[in-house]
Amino acid sequence: MFYYPTRLPQTRFLFLAVAMLLLANTCGLAQRYVTNMHPDSVNVKFADLNATVVFEMRFIQEHMNYIEQFGTTLKEIQTQLQQSNVPLQSPLQISVTEKSNGEKQISIDRKTETARKIIVDQGVPREIGPMIELLINTRIAKVTVTVPNAEAFEQLKSYDFKKITGKLQEDMATQHMGRKRIEAGMVARSGEIEKFEVDYPSAKDFLIGYGSTGLGFVRDKIYVEANLSIATAFADHFNRPRHRFDFTYNNQFFTTATENGYRTDINSFLNLSWGVNLCYTCDRPRWTTLGVGYLVRERGGYYTGNTLKIFATTDIGNRKLNLVPELYLTDDLKKSMLGMKLTYAF
Repeated sequence: MFYYPTRLPQTRFLFLAVAMLLLANTCGLAQRYVTNMHPDSVNVKFADLNATVVFEMRFIQEHMNYIEQFGTTLKEIQTQLQQSNVPLQSPLQISVTEKSNGEKQISIDRKTETARKIIVDQGVPREIGPMIELLINTRIAKVTVTVPNAEAFEQLKSYDFKKITGKLQEDMATQHMGRKRIEAGMVARSGEIEKFEVDYPSAKDFLIGYGSTGLGFVRDKIYVEANLSIATAFADHFNRPRHRFDFTYNNQFFTTATENGYRTDINSFLNLSWGVNLCYTCDRPRWTTLGVGYLVRERGGYYTGNTLKIFATTDIGNRKLNLVPELYLTDDLKKSMLGMKLTYAF
């Protein structure tokens, strides 16, 4: 218990608490998620053709057939270009976008500049001339194809891409993929895979520490609260925040008038909550949580015996402010009380 030596009106105390609530600044340790809807990548360099193909895919293990049939995809695109009287001459950029109905839309950018590029090949800078660049964007994959000329394109479309998937499947059979993504690099020469490297980065989970304060009531009693929390947030395969678990030390400060001024009684709960992100496409996570708290410190007679509280939160349009309804079960869980609070997370 704390005693104030001078009289401080309760309304003024609450006004100062609300002012602190609204003026608090961020001090949490959160990290920003960067979503990638095509997290699996395979970079294949065709050394004897001076060509590269980069596959970026949603779930590569579910769409190996797309890579296996990629030679057919190149032939179909070449046929469409021939029907449109577009010669494969560098410099040229071809963009192919697959619509939701499966129809392909092709756009051509005939570049006139002859600027050369500098690339780094095994740590050695190398200058390359104008290239033919093919950009393919579908629901399951994004592919970038770079070839120096039409002759190289002809040889590339005849390549047996099953050799690429065979290497991938052989190595992936030793892995438990789960939420992992795949990052693979290969060098092909004379129709065979000469070099193969692969990594399986895990999804980026986070441990977050933060504080919060709030203003609430239980029955007819108003309190100010101060909390310290640790949360573990779990991302999915696309690095989108999906679930979180929060462990919180929750302190409620009740103020009571006494003969000598005002007294503050601190009641403390240990809270555990589980949350799910209900909006993957929003600019930030939209968490809805359900939690339970257990009374570990009682002062002032506001609660009696074993006491639990059940609470829920949902996004109200502000990532820091939240309105939290609570149900208290006190007197050894025999009596129930309703409460509500407004919280501000640092």
